[in-house]
Amino acid sequence: MNSIEKDISFMKTALREAVKGKGFTKINPIVGAVIVKNNKIISKGYHKYYGGPHAEIEALKQVGEKARGADLYITLEPCNTTIKTPACTNAIIKAGIRRVIIAEYDPNPINNKKGVQVLRENGILVTTNILEKEAKGFNDFFHTLIEKKRPFITLKLAMSLDGKIATCLNDSKWITNETARVIVHKLRHENDAILIGKNTVLIDNPRLIVRTIKAKRQPDRIILDSYGEIPLNKNVFSKVANERIFIVVSKTIKKEKLLQYKNKGIIPLACLDKSNPEKMLQKLLKYEIGSLLIEGGGQIAGNLLEHSLIDRVILFYAPIIIGGNNAVNSFAGQGTSLISEAVNLENITFRKIKNNFLIEGSPSYFFQRK
Repeated sequence: MNSIEKDISFMKTALREAVKGKGFTKINPIVGAVIVKNNKIISKGYHKYYGGPHAEIEALKQVGEKARGADLYITLEPCNTTIKTPACTNAIIKAGIRRVIIAEYDPNPINNKKGVQVLRENGILVTTNILEKEAKGFNDFFHTLIEKKRPFITLKLAMSLDGKIATCLNDSKWITNETARVIVHKLRHENDAILIGKNTVLIDNPRLIVRTIKAKRQPDRIILDSYGEIPLNKNVFSKVANERIFIVVSKTIKKEKLLQYKNKGIIPLACLDKSNPEKMLQKLLKYEIGSLLIEGGGQIAGNLLEHSLIDRVILFYAPIIIGGNNAVNSFAGQGTSLISEAVNLENITFRKIKNNFLIEGSPSYFFQRK
């Protein structure tokens, strides 16, 4: 195995470490680190939670003096700033690391290429762009946060073959099979928050918790309700852990209603504007929500798509046809007039889930980054 093959192999291990932090780092990236000495891994680490030690620190503290003269593989450029934690570059230099191998530069302008510069100035060999594409894919949400100043949006829909998410009587339980629902709970666990609209609450009365997998955390919940019409005894307002519950309302909402929410431990955000949903997303970012799973109905899906605010779509299809003009469409709104104007999905993957199937991809506008 040559040196490049070794770098790729050890970086793959670092990427597997990084994934362990998915759902726990909020507005911080997921990062994995591996320390190698004499061609053997002597330590591994990942960024476990928001505000906690970074991946390289987790790996370094396990080996102490043994890190001297070793190589460090890290999926993201080490930070050179002190914000919530000390600069990782200082720890790397102090530990006597010989060489640092990095998957991708930090997209954050505060640190971009500065960490690499400091390491090189202190005599450490640095290799960059090893499995860069894979590392960027793992941190799509972080790139979105840095570039677009809003959370990364994943839209999940379960529908019939003819694109209906409910019948004319709003019956939607259950369109997809149990295995597909397990995948949905995994998605909930990986995202900072789940967003739904008023109609979904009134019709389905969901709890929006992680149930079918072992949950180490519960995502926050965000409910859109312009005029505060949802009764406060609905399931969605009952906490099961330390999750936060937000209700997004119109600016014209009465102060008495806002007080009711606060008394029940609900966080009201008076910023709902269907003509500019990005205002709400920017507000959520201030609450350190970096990734958002949309489980609402066709109105929300259509509105976000119209404003090019969906970054990833996950579409579950069941082998049924609902039919009818009054059934609920997956994407509401006016839609496009011409096929040439339709939203294209790229990086598409297909998966068969027993008798259901899953299509996953990102709208083409998502790839038009800076």
